[in-house]
Amino acid sequence: MSVSPQLVGPQDFIDRSPIGARQRLAVAMCFLVMLADGMEVTIASHVFPSLMKDFGAPIGSISAVVALSAVGLAIGALASGRAADRFGRKPVIITGVILFGIGTFALAASPDLMTFAVIRIVSCLGIGGVIPVTVTLVTDLVPRARRAQMSALAFAGVPFGTIVGAYLATILIPTSGWRSLLLTAGVIPIVIVIAFILIVPESPSFVASRGGSEAKVKALLRRVTGHDDAGAIDLSQVATPEQAVARGSFHVISSRALLATTILLWIFSFFGQGVNLLIVQFLPTMLQTPPGPGLSTVESGNVVAAWGWGAVIGGVLAAFALKRFDRFYTIAGLLVWSLIGILVIGLADLGFVGLVITAFLLGLTLPPALGLINVVASLAYPVDARATGVGAVGFVGRVGNIASGAAGGALLAAGLGLSGVFLALTAPVALCVGVILLLRRTTMRRARFADDGALLAASSPVPTEPTPRG
Repeated sequence: MSVSPQLVGPQDFIDRSPIGARQRLAVAMCFLVMLADGMEVTIASHVFPSLMKDFGAPIGSISAVVALSAVGLAIGALASGRAADRFGRKPVIITGVILFGIGTFALAASPDLMTFAVIRIVSCLGIGGVIPVTVTLVTDLVPRARRAQMSALAFAGVPFGTIVGAYLATILIPTSGWRSLLLTAGVIPIVIVIAFILIVPESPSFVASRGGSEAKVKALLRRVTGHDDAGAIDLSQVATPEQAVARGSFHVISSRALLATTILLWIFSFFGQGVNLLIVQFLPTMLQTPPGPGLSTVESGNVVAAWGWGAVIGGVLAAFALKRFDRFYTIAGLLVWSLIGILVIGLADLGFVGLVITAFLLGLTLPPALGLINVVASLAYPVDARATGVGAVGFVGRVGNIASGAAGGALLAAGLGLSGVFLALTAPVALCVGVILLLRRTTMRRARFADDGALLAASSPVPTEPTPRG
């Protein structure tokens, strides 16, 4: 396939080329990176009941570990975004995966809860940074018309990692103990990152924005797209490294044109990610301990796995829906259905089978809706501030994780249990519905009145359409 001979920038070259096999392979590798990250986010939740028994730790100590881990996630998300806009997407992703892989492996040697907490916090620095930068890399590597879909497909790896962790827990904890689970979960990311290093290229647009030579950028474009014709590239319009530094990524995301969008993204991420972490971190404990249903480790693991399967399938379905439907309405619709599932768990007396079914149905809607905010954020910002913007959204979401960790521990300590906690979650989910609709209105207004065509293109996957689709 030949691209138009007129001079175009690196991102325009990718946008004008159909998505190819190499880009699909890169997205698949990013999916596996997300899988490793999703597994590591939730893996500790499966060992918390065992830690309470082995170390005599009360629920308050466990909630403190969750909250402190969320601090590590927040710092990792914020630092990684800025680092990825300065040093590259790939180095930051590789560093993060290696950090949490080794950290999880080391958790298995913890002699007490304090040591466990310290290692977990360090591991979370890597975990928190991987998702926003990986979403950014996918956005950089695929054509504009497929960005929302491919980013959502890659993000589906996060809930799939939840499934892998849940099944590993059901197999290893009853037979070999919680330490064997952490040893296994620490090796998997290292294997994945080796393949990632070999297969996935750096973002050509990033390399161009950091002063990469024309030959290097063309070589990357050929590697990304698979097209031999990468000769008609114009680097004159790409910001120089000095211009990018002077401009400042934080200055871009907080500019007058983008400030309202940034604030709304932060509000959604704070409450949405807070809800998500509270569920995935405390669900095994709520299912196994009074006043919950008193399930066994295997039973609670299967409930968590059902949630994960629902999230994976829902994420894939949402990704294809983004090709046809408005992304904001898609998220709002998923959240409304999520409210129904949350109310069922909160009000109904469900047994094991009922919990498995309801967890699956809730997983179909809630995790995809909350995860798609990363896709919305990646489409909202220009390339030289994209990782910083997505990372800042991730940071605020992790702050929400901190709050939810403390809130979850307090709710359980107060004796609310599974039903009471889920009823309490209806308020933040309902708030997210309102925020995403307001974000759509803000985006459409900016698209309608923006004079800067580049800004318009950065805010919508289809630059000629004012309606934000996909």
